[in-house]
Parts: sequence; structure tokens; C-alpha cells
Amino acid sequence: YPFRLFGAFCTIVLFIQTSFSQFALFGDIYIAPQNEVHLLSGDLYFESGKIITDRGAQSGTFSFSGDSGWDRADHDTHVDGFIRFYNASEFVFPVGHDNVLQPIRLDEYSGSDHFDIAYQHRGHDLTATVDGINQVSDTHFWELRNPTGQAKLVLSWNVFSNIDKLLGVAPRPDLVLDLITIGGFDGTHWVPIPSELSEKSLTGGNQNSLIDGTIQSTEVVDLSKYQAFTLMMHNIPLIDSENISQAITPNGDGKNDTWIIDKIEQYPNAKLSVLNRWGEEVFNAQNGYNNDWGGHYKKNSETLPTGPYLFLIDFDDDGKIDNQGWLYISD
Repeated sequence: YPFRLFGAFCTIVLFIQTSFSQFALFGDIYIAPQNEVHLLSGDLYFESGKIITDRGAQSGTFSFSGDSGWDRADHDTHVDGFIRFYNASEFVFPVGHDNVLQPIRLDEYSGSDHFDIAYQHRGHDLTATVDGINQVSDTHFWELRNPTGQAKLVLSWNVFSNIDKLLGVAPRPDLVLDLITIGGFDGTHWVPIPSELSEKSLTGGNQNSLIDGTIQSTEVVDLSKYQAFTLMMHNIPLIDSENISQAITPNGDGKNDTWIIDKIEQYPNAKLSVLNRWGEEVFNAQNGYNNDWGGHYKKNSETLPTGPYLFLIDFDDDGKIDNQGWLYISD
């Protein structure tokens, strides 16, 4: 159904209500500024083509009612521009930009009015953020227009989102997906919104990875406070004494059988050394540590005598000892 809507001097609202509860898109639809195409009932099936809305100050929009939905959107066919929805407590927006589909979902929505969401596959013009945030995505964001109400957010990423770049300051980006958080732009700064990785895939993936994933807010968000949403990265947590096990009991009971340093996998160049009370090195690890040392002497299978041992850790292989302390080995 390829057609174009123009309205330079008036606003046109076109209602689509299908007899068979189905509206199939087989070609591009362009919605001009200030115009709205509204799906009153039934479902929109994306076969081919895009619904393209003008993105200017008076942009057009494609809207869904609470009795309508959609299916089959992908990178080649989606709504390229603003989407509006009415009278629904939850909705997945099939938004994209050019040849990138990037849905966003609202759950538990409550509000007295409607608002619009569009996806922008580019960096936001402003990147200022707050303490505790290392980076803000410069690849994409979801733009809100006249937001109202409250809802839980579910955001997604895919291969075009460059999550590896967002997590690029981490030595092992694939192991720190939990550093990703939802960010909301309040007009001045990008601020973190409490979030957690989710199994509610919006893109068909079955697990979170660098190329596909989903994250959701842990609380209901006041949407009126924000102009846009994107993904951000928390600071890499420092490894302190609380992350380093102070004892090994290598007796095979499955508890404290090896020396555990939480988050050490983020430091693949780390160097570790363990010394006995006479200063003799009894264990060392170069180029990272796998939390697998069971208290034996160097590479032998012989377990070291019960007692205290001094450990020295250089996390970045820069010649500086970043942490040291005592480790106790016992049966």
C-alpha cells in the first residue's frame, strides 16, 4: 500500500480499521509533518517497505490503539520515525532508523495521555553525564516527544549498537554486560536508571551478548522527566580486599578449594605472587589469573603447609603493587 500524505496547511488524521483485523505493508508509506496515520484495530503485518515519518519539529507519526498491534518487523521493514500509542498498559514500539530496527517496550504504563517515540541511529548531541558513569553510547538513542505517564522500560541492542565499543574500556567487554545500564536524558545530563539484564528479548535472541541483548528498568520510571533514553556503562568496579579471598581450604569439599579473586577476569595482564613467611615465592601467575590455584607449591600437586602466606597483586602489569595482604592455607 504505497502512498504519501502531505499537509502543509492542515493536519490530517487517517484512520485504518480493517475488516479482517489485518493491515499488510507491501511498500513505503511516507507521513508528512503534522500528519498522523492511526491503526484503530487489527494488526499491522510488515511484509516489505517502511512507514517513514517526517522527523522535523512538526514530525508526522504512526499510531496504534489499544486494540491494535504488529508483527514481522525487521531491519528492512519497520516504522522509521515516530510511533504513538493509545490506551495500552504495555506496548513494543517497532521503531527503527534506515536499515536498523531497534524496539523499545513499555510495561505497566499508566498515564492520561499519549506521547511519541522514535529511534535515532546516531549519537546524541549532548553526552554530559554524572559520577559513576564511564561512557554514554554514541551510537543510538530513543527520542521522546511530549512524554507523560509512568512505565517500566525494556530496551534492546543488536549488532549495529556496538556494545563492544560502549564497553571498550573494559579489558574483557564480554564479561561485564552487567555494567550496562539504561540512561535517561533530563535535558542537561544523562543519568542512570536502575536496570538489570533481561530475558525478555525484543529481537529474537536467546541470551545477552555483545551482539544481542535486552535490559529493563527495575522500577517504574516517570517518563515526563526525560527527553531520550540510551545505554550507558557504569565505571569498572575496583578490586579491593573485600573481593579477595583470605583463605584456602583445599580439602575437596567444594568450599574454598581454590583462591578466588572476584572480577579478576577483567585484568588479563595481572601478575600475582604468593610468598611464604621466609620470602620464598611459592606461586605466581603471569598474564592473568583464572581463580584456579589450590594452594599447591608452584606447579606441583603438593599442598603447601598450613599457615599464612603473603600475596602481591599487580593488576595492570605496570610494575606497581596494587593490592597485598595475607592468605591463610589450611586443611
